[in-house]
Amino acid sequence: NPDGNYPRFPLVMGEIDEENCLLKKETVITIDTRNPEFDTDKMQLSNFRTTEDPQTGHILITLTRMDDNIKPPSDDPKTWYQGHPNWYLVEVPE
Repeated sequence: NPDGNYPRFPLVMGEIDEENCLLKKETVITIDTRNPEFDTDKMQLSNFRTTEDPQTGHILITLTRMDDNIKPPSDDPKTWYQGHPNWYLVEVPE
């Protein structure tokens, strides 16, 4: 059940049927999700960016995994969302 803006996982991707604007459920894949062994329930997979390679059609996703219970945001916005970036390359079939 949602709690405010949580949960912010999993990060999923799927194809849209352009005729009826519905998600094709059989195409949904999980890109990343919470690992209960290492992540708390406040782990976030949000504020991601996507880029499509114009030659291959593949999708590059970049995001910073955040966990407010492990490293809470400070009052200084300059420090928000700092951390190691994660890169995911999704190969899109032709």
